Amino acid sequence: MTKYGHVYLIAVVLGVVITCIDLFADKGEISPAVVLLLLLIAGGIVGAIHSHFSLALAVLTAICLPATHLTLHFMGHKTTLQPDTVPSILMVGVVSLCAAALGVRLGAGVRRASAWR
Repeated sequence: MTKYGHVYLIAVVLGVVITCIDLFADKGEISPAVVLLLLLIAGGIVGAIHSHFSLALAVLTAICLPATHLTLHFMGHKTTLQPDTVPSILMVGVVSLCAAALGVRLGAGVRRASAWR
C-alpha cells in the first residue's frame, strides 16, 4: 500500500456512509443541502489527511452516491431522487464531485496552513 493508501480507503468509506445516509435517513427524505454539506465535510477530512489536493480522492468520495442511484435505477428500484432519471442522476454526480473537490481543497489548505507556522 502506498504512503497515502489508507486515505483512499477512507474516501470510499465516507462516500458509502453518505450514500447510506441519503438513502436511509428519514426514510430517504434528507435534504439535498445536508448531503452536499456531508460531501464537503468528507472531502475536507480526506483532504486534511492527505495534505495535497487530489482529484482522485474527490472522485472516490463523490462517486458512491450517483453510482448507487444509477445502479438502483437500472435495476428498476425506485430511489429517493426526484426525478429518478439518468440525466438527473448524472447531475447529482457532477454536483457531488464539485462539493467533494471543494472539500478536499479546503481540507488540504487547512492542513498546510496549520503546518506552515
